[in-house]
Amino acid sequence: MKSIINKFYMALALTALSAVSVSANNYFDKEEECLKVSDIQAIEGHFQQFQNFTNTNKAEVCRDEVGEKWFEVVRSTLAMQRLTVTDQLQRDENDDLTLRPVGDKDWWTYYTQRANQFVIEPSRCNANENIVAFVFPFFRGSINLCPRFFEMDPASQIEVLMHEVRHFDGHAHVTCTQGNEQGARGACDQQIKSGGSYAVSVQANVELSYVDQLNYGDRVLAEAGAIYSINNKFNSLPTVKSEDYIYASNKDGEVWRMPKGKVSQAELVTTLKDAAAIYGNGSQFTVFPLNTQADAFRTSKSFITRAKSIGAYANMYNASSQRERSEYGPISYYGVGAIVKSNELHTFCGTQATSMTAKEFNEGSIKALPILKNDKGEDHMFILSDSGEMFDFTCNDQNGRLSVVPTQKTFPTDVATAFAFDQKTAYIVTTSGSLMSYDLQNETYTSELSTDQNWISATPLKVYNVFDNDLK
Repeated sequence: MKSIINKFYMALALTALSAVSVSANNYFDKEEECLKVSDIQAIEGHFQQFQNFTNTNKAEVCRDEVGEKWFEVVRSTLAMQRLTVTDQLQRDENDDLTLRPVGDKDWWTYYTQRANQFVIEPSRCNANENIVAFVFPFFRGSINLCPRFFEMDPASQIEVLMHEVRHFDGHAHVTCTQGNEQGARGACDQQIKSGGSYAVSVQANVELSYVDQLNYGDRVLAEAGAIYSINNKFNSLPTVKSEDYIYASNKDGEVWRMPKGKVSQAELVTTLKDAAAIYGNGSQFTVFPLNTQADAFRTSKSFITRAKSIGAYANMYNASSQRERSEYGPISYYGVGAIVKSNELHTFCGTQATSMTAKEFNEGSIKALPILKNDKGEDHMFILSDSGEMFDFTCNDQNGRLSVVPTQKTFPTDVATAFAFDQKTAYIVTTSGSLMSYDLQNETYTSELSTDQNWISATPLKVYNVFDNDLK
């Protein structure tokens, strides 16, 4: 079963704006309105349900004739048939992002040997609106599609279809024991090397990020999907090759990036129209301009492609009046994640959550939401009060309750944003605009990363080797 858990993934798996020029009957285009009857006839031997749309003298059948849901099923199937997997990705035994559980480049043959019919929105979809699709192993060949599937971009639809047919090879899911979906039943695989459905999802998304039949925005989305899965869909974390970067924004609107520990290699990424705080999430950034007249937006890590869907936090901010926007405070997309407004934390909590929950903070004013590493090396979001006290912020996935618990930790009170790649060093932008490193063990600032005093925010981003390409 393939499902979307809103509390984080909805901030990652979002469609991008950029589109390429397309010709007629481009089945990789979500906006395609008609299908060639001859193209459907070529595949109806595999999917006899499609014969319902070929009994016509017309050369094409269009969306309004076929019906929205069936049109998407046929269009995505035709896209799968035409997909050309590239040879760019080389297998690396030390990088699980290069695994190929589906060894054949001909995904169409693999797919049609396992799928032969579709069920549109069966009643089980109503049990959880986050479900995208599911199969019953004893009904081999039949894929059940839920409403979420029809909302997805073409790349994600292909990934879902490949994910589902992998179950027919005997691969089942288990309860998540780590990551953003910890505690969710039947939502993870134990390990990627077992080659289960989420391993196929990773392979599909990595490969799709290279396919130029898809527009740039959908390729960015495929990259984001692979990154989310690699970090949250396996109880034993996969081994990957990557490099940690610090991205920092300043009052001149500039965004700079530097590899961790390599300040001399800092490079200018872009100059924004409005100076803004930037927040990394997956392979993208959400940007909140200091100018309250300007809307927040989401962009690729190259800052070239803006997203159509920008996530719940940015949507909440953009829906606010200019006066209300001045009431917003720190934001985090790591750990539980939250956006602060009027000293209340707004976030998603619970595996069934479809809307945000608000939690009032009664221990002073919220200064920052530092992201530090816990004992397992996982990102953990804390609340820093104006007195320098640190509070644990947790979510009970079973009952959807948020809790704020004091810790024994303290932190500098001049922090604007803070994060850590490990348990030794944090990187901090101070309220005076300095970009500093901080020794977590000795609780002291160690060095300035920049002599400038005009920094607004700093955020981490892991750049994976397989994606350090034209989507960089």
